Amino acid sequence: MEFKDRIVIQGYPLAKISTTTPKAICIEFIDRNKKWNTWIPKKIITINSSKDINVYSEDVKEINISLPEWFLQTENMRLILIPRN
Repeated sequence: MEFKDRIVIQGYPLAKISTTTPKAICIEFIDRNKKWNTWIPKKIITINSSKDINVYSEDVKEINISLPEWFLQTENMRLILIPRN
């Protein structure tokens, strides 16, 4: 997983990787304010599939991941699903 790769989490908006460290990634949800950026520890990520795509003339990977239910129930992840008015 690298900077600008796309992340797909079922039930959540499309995201892209904005920052990586050896132990975690920060994802930025597309069409959301940067306050919704979320850090995810790499050790809890399960990669389901990956494919190469072209976005705005740039080759990136689209990675479909799964996260543990306890992580999806944390306050930050729950707030992301609140509908806009």
